[in-house]
Amino acid sequence: MVEGYSGKAMGNKIYRSLIFFVPLLYSIQTRFLRRTSLGIIVWITEYLTPVLIAMVVLDLHHINIIHGLISIIAVYNLYEIGYIQNDCETTKHEERPTLRLSYNALNFYESYKISIYLMRLVIGCFLSYYMMMVGISMSGLIVMWAIIPYYLIYNKLRGRINLYLIALLTTYRYCFPIYLYGLHTTQYLWVIIICMFFSYPFPTFIEICSDGKGNPPESWTRCFLKNFEDRFIFRVKYYVALGLLITLMAFFEVVPLLIVVIPLYYLLDRTPQVGMKKINKR
Repeated sequence: MVEGYSGKAMGNKIYRSLIFFVPLLYSIQTRFLRRTSLGIIVWITEYLTPVLIAMVVLDLHHINIIHGLISIIAVYNLYEIGYIQNDCETTKHEERPTLRLSYNALNFYESYKISIYLMRLVIGCFLSYYMMMVGISMSGLIVMWAIIPYYLIYNKLRGRINLYLIALLTTYRYCFPIYLYGLHTTQYLWVIIICMFFSYPFPTFIEICSDGKGNPPESWTRCFLKNFEDRFIFRVKYYVALGLLITLMAFFEVVPLLIVVIPLYYLLDRTPQVGMKKINKR
């Protein structure tokens, strides 16, 4: 019994270490599993699946899942530097910080912080080299790396401005992997990126501003939903409206009809949430 417990404790210690070094693990542990024990499923349904669907729609005849996954990992690897800095450094200067890490995990960070950031940067360099080999431009890579200083600025600021800065962070996480994946395919690339923006980052931005995240709700959000508790109904109405708009635009041959699957997916994903017990806020 003691041996089993020790093995479990050792496994937990290794996992605490890996989340700092392995891309995706940190986000899943601190942003999704923290909300619910089904966090991995939430991440797959809320993020991974729709992003992969967008990639498939973008390049239906030349699907490259490996390149798609590498694009996602490349973005998350750098994005999580901002998460780590926020959870381990910014919280030191807050009176009422949101603690997403255990005491042991924070101690591990303090002991190996230089190694953690160096490893993340090394991984970023290797993935950037891969991106260059498959034809991603230097300007695209500069934008990818720009998330680090942007996130550092975001972590330094507090107040209403963060509600608006977070919109770009969400857009980067959802849209930039599609950009990296489809940069070689100019046809409809920006149409699909814009569709993804209006399918998740934009309605999420409305919900965040309606909640206020510790600040009074933004008054303009009442044009979309009366209060934050109405967000589940809002999502269903929003995706129905977006789907109809895209269908109408496709009828006039402005956009390809196939991209309607992106908001349709979110409609099917969000509809069962109406009336469900809400997941804890992030």
